[in-house]
Amino acid sequence: MGTTIHREGIVPPLLNECETEMIKEAELMIMSCLGHTRAATITIECDNASTPSVQVPAQILSVIGQMLGLMSRHQPITLFPKKKS
Repeated sequence: MGTTIHREGIVPPLLNECETEMIKEAELMIMSCLGHTRAATITIECDNASTPSVQVPAQILSVIGQMLGLMSRHQPITLFPKKKS
């Protein structure tokens, strides 16, 4: 599954039914966690002890959750830079 980035935006990969359900569940989990916390960051950990944990700002997880929701509904996603370099 690959994501393509064009000038017009990100072209999400085609998802099968199983992948679509996984994305829906991930969106619900992320949004549910965000609804129960006032934390500035949320730590993501792996069961594998050799993989370091990472702190992600709650606002970023919210954006990721929203993007997953759009992907699960097969809606387009477009990202625009705030400033042009």
